Amino acid sequence: MSEESEKITDLRSYKVVKDNQIIQNVRKEKYTLSVLEQKALLYIISMIKPPKEDSNGVIEAPVYEYEFEIAKFCKICGINNRSGKNYENIRTALKNISDSSFWLRSGDGRQMLFRWFSSATIIEGEGKITIEISPNVMPYLFNLSDNFTTYELYYVLALSSTHSITLYELLKSYSFKRNITLTLEELRDNMMLGNKYPLFKDFRRYVLDVAVKEINAYTDINVYWNPIKTGRSVTAIEFNIEMKNSMDRAVTRTKVLEELS
Repeated sequence: MSEESEKITDLRSYKVVKDNQIIQNVRKEKYTLSVLEQKALLYIISMIKPPKEDSNGVIEAPVYEYEFEIAKFCKICGINNRSGKNYENIRTALKNISDSSFWLRSGDGRQMLFRWFSSATIIEGEGKITIEISPNVMPYLFNLSDNFTTYELYYVLALSSTHSITLYELLKSYSFKRNITLTLEELRDNMMLGNKYPLFKDFRRYVLDVAVKEINAYTDINVYWNPIKTGRSVTAIEFNIEMKNSMDRAVTRTKVLEELS
């Protein structure tokens, strides 16, 4: 493996860390991102590192600004970096992420308006982008002591459906419970479906089955589900979540890396 390939593999292993409030409470707002936008955002989040402590025990100020190369981002995500549309697609994706503000509900009844980025700057001629994370979002992305979700970036890189990424994060945020029951309304809200797939058979075919299949194939968890009915209608889904053992995770990692190559 070349030095560059080793670096790409290392970057794919960076941790994504999110406060569960952002995963469980945001989706009910009118807030949704495409697959490319989700992967770009998660890649940027994976670059965030907690402030360091100096020799005197003083915690350094958080770093809000992060720079990445478009070509390297494409390689990490398995995107064809020879496409002439990548520059414009990523430029559009970052704008959409920045424009996707959301209200976050806190436990004390307050609502705070969040925006992921304070600014984004393209360095023309160098193929680089500088992102500044909004200060009010940063506390939800590092130094979390409880009620947070963490996973390695590469577990979402091979997912091809926005519903797969959304459901994976949602179930990971509950995975300590091993099983979770969500009403169909809650699940549809979290997956931002609006009026799409009103019939359960269509929701199952085009959303649920696709997402669960990808999650089981490419992530660190296996998911099984059972419909819960009220009368003849499915009104809730019970999810059983199993963490893959170390051997199965190694097999999954190899599969992901092959998919991205």
